[in-house]
Amino acid sequence: MIKSSPTMEYLSFDPKTKQLTLETCVIPKAKGEEILIKVAYSGICGTDLHILNGTFPAKSDAPFSLGHEFSGTVESVGKEVTGFKVGQRVAVDPNSGCNKSHGWDIISPVNIGHKVLIIGAGIIGLLWACVLHINGLRKTVTVAECLPSRQKQIEKLNLDYKGNRMENLTDEKFDLAIDCSGSAAAMEAAVPLLRRGGCLCVFGVAKPDATMAISPFKVREIQFDF
Repeated sequence: MIKSSPTMEYLSFDPKTKQLTLETCVIPKAKGEEILIKVAYSGICGTDLHILNGTFPAKSDAPFSLGHEFSGTVESVGKEVTGFKVGQRVAVDPNSGCNKSHGWDIISPVNIGHKVLIIGAGIIGLLWACVLHINGLRKTVTVAECLPSRQKQIEKLNLDYKGNRMENLTDEKFDLAIDCSGSAAAMEAAVPLLRRGGCLCVFGVAKPDATMAISPFKVREIQFDF
Protein backbone atom coordinates (compact mmCIF):
# COMPACT_ATOMS: atom_id res chain seq x y z
CA MET A 1 0.00 0.00 0.00
CA ILE A 2 1.41 3.35 -1.05
CA LYS A 3 1.49 5.84 1.79
CA SER A 4 0.10 9.20 0.73
CA SER A 5 1.94 12.41 1.54
CA PRO A 6 0.45 14.54 4.34
CA THR A 7 -1.55 17.52 3.16
CA MET A 8 -2.54 20.93 4.51
CA GLU A 9 -5.16 23.55 3.80
CA TYR A 10 -4.24 27.09 2.81
CA LEU A 11 -6.09 30.23 1.79
CA SER A 12 -5.27 31.26 -1.77
CA PHE A 13 -5.79 34.74 -3.24
CA ASP A 14 -6.16 35.17 -6.99
CA PRO A 15 -5.08 38.74 -7.93
CA LYS A 16 -6.91 38.53 -11.26
CA THR A 17 -10.35 37.65 -9.85
CA LYS A 18 -9.76 39.19 -6.38
CA GLN A 19 -11.14 35.97 -4.89
CA LEU A 20 -10.07 34.01 -1.80
CA THR A 21 -10.44 30.22 -1.94
CA LEU A 22 -9.57 27.42 0.48
CA GLU A 23 -7.16 25.01 -1.21
CA THR A 24 -5.29 21.83 -0.28
CA CYS A 25 -1.67 20.98 -1.03
CA VAL A 26 1.02 18.52 0.00
CA ILE A 27 3.02 19.75 2.99
CA PRO A 28 6.43 20.79 1.64
CA LYS A 29 9.71 19.40 2.97
CA ALA A 30 12.46 21.68 4.24
CA LYS A 31 15.62 21.41 2.13
CA GLY A 32 19.04 23.02 2.37
CA GLU A 33 18.72 26.29 4.29
CA GLU A 34 14.91 26.11 4.44
CA ILE A 35 12.81 25.92 7.61
CA LEU A 36 9.26 24.54 7.66
CA ILE A 37 7.07 26.35 10.19
CA LYS A 38 3.67 25.23 11.39
CA VAL A 39 1.78 28.52 11.62
CA ALA A 40 -0.13 29.15 14.84
CA TYR A 41 -1.19 32.76 14.31
CA SER A 42 -1.04 35.05 11.28
CA GLY A 43 -1.65 38.77 11.41
CA ILE A 44 -3.79 40.66 8.92
CA CYS A 45 -2.22 44.05 8.36
CA GLY A 46 -3.16 47.04 6.25
CA THR A 47 -0.95 45.84 3.40
CA ASP A 48 -2.97 42.62 3.13
CA LEU A 49 -6.21 44.60 2.94
CA HIS A 50 -4.74 46.90 0.28
CA ILE A 51 -3.64 43.88 -1.77
CA LEU A 52 -7.17 42.50 -1.53
CA ASN A 53 -8.74 45.67 -2.91
CA GLY A 54 -6.05 46.12 -5.56
CA THR A 55 -4.47 49.34 -4.26
CA PHE A 56 -1.10 47.83 -3.34
CA PRO A 57 1.21 46.14 -5.88
CA ALA A 58 1.80 42.44 -5.31
CA LYS A 59 2.32 39.24 -7.27
CA SER A 60 -0.01 39.38 -10.28
CA ASP A 61 0.80 36.36 -12.45
CA ALA A 62 -0.54 33.59 -10.19
CA PRO A 63 -2.49 32.97 -6.95
CA PHE A 64 -0.61 33.26 -3.65
CA SER A 65 -1.20 33.23 0.11
CA LEU A 66 -1.55 36.41 2.15
CA GLY A 67 -0.34 36.81 5.72
CA HIS A 68 3.31 37.83 5.87
CA GLU A 69 3.53 38.36 9.65
CA PHE A 70 3.08 35.17 11.62
CA SER A 71 4.24 33.00 14.50
CA GLY A 72 4.42 29.26 14.92
CA THR A 73 6.61 26.26 15.65
CA VAL A 74 9.52 24.86 13.66
CA GLU A 75 8.27 21.62 12.10
CA SER A 76 11.44 20.59 10.25
CA VAL A 77 14.75 22.07 9.13
CA GLY A 78 16.98 21.57 6.11
CA LYS A 79 20.41 19.97 6.44
CA GLU A 80 22.21 23.31 6.11
CA VAL A 81 20.20 25.11 8.83
CA THR A 82 21.97 26.19 12.02
CA GLY A 83 20.55 28.02 15.02
CA PHE A 84 17.03 26.57 14.78
CA LYS A 85 15.62 23.26 15.93
CA VAL A 86 12.38 21.31 15.62
CA GLY A 87 9.82 22.41 18.21
CA GLN A 88 11.27 25.91 18.58
CA ARG A 89 8.69 28.72 18.72
CA VAL A 90 9.40 31.51 16.25
CA ALA A 91 7.96 34.75 14.88
CA VAL A 92 8.46 35.64 11.23
CA ASP A 93 8.48 38.81 9.16
CA PRO A 94 9.76 37.49 5.81
CA ASN A 95 11.71 40.43 4.47
CA SER A 96 15.19 40.21 2.98
CA GLY A 97 17.41 42.61 4.90
CA CYS A 98 20.50 44.30 3.49
CA ASN A 99 22.47 43.54 6.70
CA LYS A 100 23.69 47.14 6.81
CA SER A 101 23.03 49.00 10.06
CA HIS A 102 24.12 52.54 9.24
CA GLY A 103 20.58 53.91 9.62
CA TRP A 104 19.16 51.79 12.42
CA ASP A 105 19.75 54.31 15.22
CA ILE A 106 18.95 57.42 13.23
CA ILE A 107 16.02 58.61 15.39
CA SER A 108 17.59 57.73 18.72
CA PRO A 109 18.04 58.62 21.42
CA VAL A 110 14.44 59.33 22.36
CA ASN A 111 14.99 60.60 25.86
CA ILE A 112 12.68 60.69 28.86
CA GLY A 113 10.91 64.05 28.71
CA HIS A 114 10.79 64.21 24.92
CA LYS A 115 7.35 64.99 23.56
CA VAL A 116 6.33 62.28 21.12
CA LEU A 117 3.33 62.10 18.79
CA ILE A 118 2.14 58.70 17.56
CA ILE A 119 -0.14 59.00 14.53
CA GLY A 120 -2.63 56.15 14.39
CA ALA A 121 -3.78 53.75 17.11
CA GLY A 122 -3.90 50.55 15.12
CA ILE A 123 -1.77 47.60 16.18
CA ILE A 124 1.48 49.28 15.04
CA GLY A 125 0.69 52.54 16.83
CA LEU A 126 -0.18 50.68 20.03
CA LEU A 127 3.06 48.69 19.79
CA TRP A 128 5.00 51.94 19.45
CA ALA A 129 3.20 53.25 22.54
CA CYS A 130 4.26 50.17 24.51
CA VAL A 131 7.88 50.46 23.32
CA LEU A 132 8.07 54.12 24.38
CA HIS A 133 6.51 53.30 27.74
CA ILE A 134 9.01 50.48 28.35
CA ASN A 135 11.79 52.97 27.63
CA GLY A 136 10.60 55.35 30.32
CA LEU A 137 8.38 57.87 28.52
CA ARG A 138 5.25 58.54 30.54
CA LYS A 139 3.06 61.65 30.29
CA THR A 140 4.81 63.20 27.28
CA VAL A 141 3.36 60.87 24.61
CA THR A 142 0.23 61.71 22.62
CA VAL A 143 -1.56 59.26 20.33
CA ALA A 144 -3.50 60.90 17.48
CA GLU A 145 -6.52 58.86 16.41
CA CYS A 146 -9.86 59.88 14.88
CA LEU A 147 -11.79 56.64 15.49
CA PRO A 148 -13.47 56.46 18.94
CA SER A 149 -13.13 52.67 19.02
CA ARG A 150 -9.36 52.93 18.66
CA GLN A 151 -9.16 55.74 21.18
CA LYS A 152 -10.66 53.31 23.69
CA GLN A 153 -7.87 50.84 22.93
CA ILE A 154 -5.35 53.49 23.99
CA GLU A 155 -7.13 53.81 27.34
CA LYS A 156 -7.19 50.03 27.83
CA LEU A 157 -3.38 49.92 27.76
CA ASN A 158 -3.30 51.99 30.98
CA LEU A 159 -0.14 53.79 29.85
CA ASP A 160 -1.36 57.23 30.92
CA TYR A 161 -0.92 58.48 27.36
CA LYS A 162 -3.19 61.14 25.92
CA GLY A 163 -5.44 60.31 22.98
CA ASN A 164 -6.56 63.14 20.71
CA ARG A 165 -7.44 64.09 17.15
CA MET A 166 -4.82 65.71 14.93
CA GLU A 167 -6.88 68.85 14.44
CA ASN A 168 -6.92 69.45 18.20
CA LEU A 169 -3.13 69.56 18.50
CA THR A 170 -2.39 72.88 16.77
CA ASP A 171 -0.86 74.40 19.92
CA GLU A 172 1.46 71.44 20.56
CA LYS A 173 5.11 71.12 19.55
CA PHE A 174 6.66 67.65 19.49
CA ASP A 175 10.26 66.46 19.38
CA LEU A 176 9.29 63.37 17.42
CA ALA A 177 6.24 62.33 15.38
CA ILE A 178 5.88 58.67 14.37
CA ASP A 179 3.42 57.97 11.58
CA CYS A 180 1.80 54.55 11.89
CA SER A 181 -1.17 55.31 9.65
CA GLY A 182 0.34 55.31 6.17
CA SER A 183 -1.69 58.43 5.44
CA ALA A 184 0.15 61.13 3.49
CA ALA A 185 -2.38 63.69 4.73
CA ALA A 186 -1.65 62.77 8.35
CA MET A 187 2.11 62.99 7.77
CA GLU A 188 1.69 66.39 6.16
CA ALA A 189 -0.43 67.58 9.09
CA ALA A 190 2.28 66.43 11.51
CA VAL A 191 5.04 68.63 10.06
CA PRO A 192 3.74 71.93 11.58
CA LEU A 193 3.41 70.16 14.95
CA LEU A 194 7.16 69.53 15.18
CA ARG A 195 9.46 71.86 17.07
CA ARG A 196 12.54 73.30 15.35
CA GLY A 197 14.90 70.40 14.76
CA GLY A 198 12.10 67.88 15.28
CA CYS A 199 11.86 64.56 13.50
CA LEU A 200 9.11 62.85 11.51
CA CYS A 201 9.53 59.07 11.40
CA VAL A 202 7.53 57.58 8.52
CA PHE A 203 6.81 54.05 9.76
CA GLY A 204 3.45 53.46 8.07
CA VAL A 205 3.31 52.38 4.43
CA ALA A 206 1.57 54.89 2.16
CA LYS A 207 0.18 54.21 -1.30
CA PRO A 208 2.91 54.06 -3.98
CA ASP A 209 1.64 57.27 -5.62
CA ALA A 210 1.06 59.20 -2.36
CA THR A 211 2.54 62.71 -2.13
CA MET A 212 2.87 65.27 0.64
CA ALA A 213 3.95 68.88 0.99
CA ILE A 214 6.86 69.30 3.40
CA SER A 215 7.48 73.06 3.30
CA PRO A 216 8.68 74.84 5.25
CA PHE A 217 11.20 72.34 6.59
CA LYS A 218 14.67 73.67 5.82
CA VAL A 219 14.44 76.81 7.94
CA ARG A 220 13.07 74.72 10.82
CA GLU A 221 15.67 71.96 10.30
CA ILE A 222 13.03 69.23 10.28
CA GLN A 223 14.38 65.70 9.89
CA PHE A 224 12.55 62.98 7.93
CA ASP A 225 13.29 59.32 8.54
CA PHE A 226 11.84 56.41 6.55
